[in-house]
Amino acid sequence: MFYLFLEDSGTEFMGICAGGHVLCLPGRDKSAPDIEMNNAKIEILLRPVSSLNYSITFGEVNVRMTADFPLLDFGAKISPAPAIIKESIRNAFESAIRQSLNTDYMRKRIAGELRPTLDRQGIGQVKSVQLSRDSLSVGHFPTR
Repeated sequence: MFYLFLEDSGTEFMGICAGGHVLCLPGRDKSAPDIEMNNAKIEILLRPVSSLNYSITFGEVNVRMTADFPLLDFGAKISPAPAIIKESIRNAFESAIRQSLNTDYMRKRIAGELRPTLDRQGIGQVKSVQLSRDSLSVGHFPTR
C-alpha cells in the first residue's frame, strides 16, 4: 500500500463562473468560490500477482482519497450541494489515479523493473505470489 499526502497551503481549486449564468458578474469570477483542500491523503493498494512473463506485477488497483474541505464542510450544513461537490472531487482523483495505473503498460513496466531484483535473489520463473499481513511468499523455479 502506498500513501500520498498532499500539501495543505494555498487554494487547490479555483472557482470559475460559467458564462451566461444569472449570478455571473461580467469579467469577474467572484461569484464562484475557490475551494481549499486540507489533510488530503490518497491510499493506493496494488496487490502483487505473478505476471505472464514469470515476474511479479500487480493485479487490481484500489484507490481511496480522503480530504477536508473547510468551505464545503461548512456549506454542507445548509445545502446538499457541497457534499455532491466533495464526492465529485474525490471520485475524479480516484478515477484518474486508477486509470493511470490500471494498464498493461504499467503492469509490464513494474514486472520488468522487478525482474533484476528477482534474478539477484535467485528467483526464476514466478508461479505464484501470496501476500499476508506481514509477509510476501513467492512460489518460483530457481534461476539457472
